[in-house]
Amino acid sequence: IYNIMTDLEKEMAWNRITSECFPSEFLESAPQEIKSDKYYVMRAIERDWDNFFYADEKFRDDKEVVMLALMMNWENIEFVSERLKEDKEIILEVVKTYWWWDYMPQKYLKDEEIKKAIEKTKKRRKEINSL
Repeated sequence: IYNIMTDLEKEMAWNRITSECFPSEFLESAPQEIKSDKYYVMRAIERDWDNFFYADEKFRDDKEVVMLALMMNWENIEFVSERLKEDKEIILEVVKTYWWWDYMPQKYLKDEEIKKAIEKTKKRRKEINSL
C-alpha cells in the first residue's frame, strides 16, 4: 500500500505547518511529500531561507530553487550541488550579494563580468562599512 498525499492533503498539511511552526521550521516539520514538492519548497524558502537546508536533496541541483535560496541568503551556497556551484549565473548571484569570491572556482576570477560584479560589491561593502 502506497501512502501518497493528494494535492488537497498537501495543502492541508502546509496550512497546519505554517500555522503551528516558526517560518524557519516549515520544511523541517513537513512530511516528505511536501519537502519534495517544488511548489511548497519555493513557498517555504520565500518565508525563510533556512528551509533550503530541509528541502529534498534534489533541489540542491535545481537552478530555480537554488537561485531563490541564494537571493534569500548567500550562505545557502553551502548546500548547493557541486554542478551548480560551477554555474556562472549562480556565481554572479552570490558575488552580487556577498564576497564569496574567496571560495569560488578560480577559473571565474578572470571572467570580466564576474570581476566587475566583485568590484561593485566591494565598493558597496566599503560604503556600507563607512556609515
